[in-house]
Amino acid sequence: MKHSKWFLLMVCGMGLTALVGACAPFQSESHWGPAHQLSGLGATYAWRQGAKCEPESVQTENPDIPVRVQEQLEADLATKGYLRPAGGKPDFVVCYRLGKVVTQAETGLDSWDDAVLEVDLTDPATGGLIWRGRVRGRIDYSASPDARGGRLDTAVRQLMKPLPKASNR
Repeated sequence: MKHSKWFLLMVCGMGLTALVGACAPFQSESHWGPAHQLSGLGATYAWRQGAKCEPESVQTENPDIPVRVQEQLEADLATKGYLRPAGGKPDFVVCYRLGKVVTQAETGLDSWDDAVLEVDLTDPATGGLIWRGRVRGRIDYSASPDARGGRLDTAVRQLMKPLPKASNR
C-alpha cells in the first residue's frame, strides 16, 4: 500500500508537469525596455533594413520561413492597429531573430531541436529597446508543411499577445 501511494503521487506529479510544461506548445516571454512604456508607443512602425536584428550568419534551412515569419508579424501588428506608413518617421522599428537550439534531456540520452523567435521593437531616434518578445517551441520534423506553418503562425500570435493595441499619442 505504501508503494502504491508513492506511485500515485509520482504519476500525478508527472501529469501536472505535462499539463503545465511539456504539453504547452510554446514557451513565451516578453520584456519592456527600461526607459520606455508601451502605453504611449504610438501606432506606426517600420522594419529594420533587412528585417533581421543582426546580419544573417546562419541561413535558414527553408527560405520560406523568414518570409512567413515577417508576414505573420505584420498581420499581428495590423490586428492590433499598427500601421506601416509610406513616409515619415515611424514610432518604432521592428526586427526579429530566428534560430535553432539543440536541447538535451537531463539523462543525456535524448535530444531535440527547438526553434526560437525573438522580436525587438526599438526607438528609431536612439536605437534603444522598447520591447522584446521571445517564443520557443519544439520543431516537429515529421509534421506536414501545412502543420508546421500553422504552428509557426500560432507561435507568432502567442509571442505578440502581450503587446498592447496601438495608441495615438
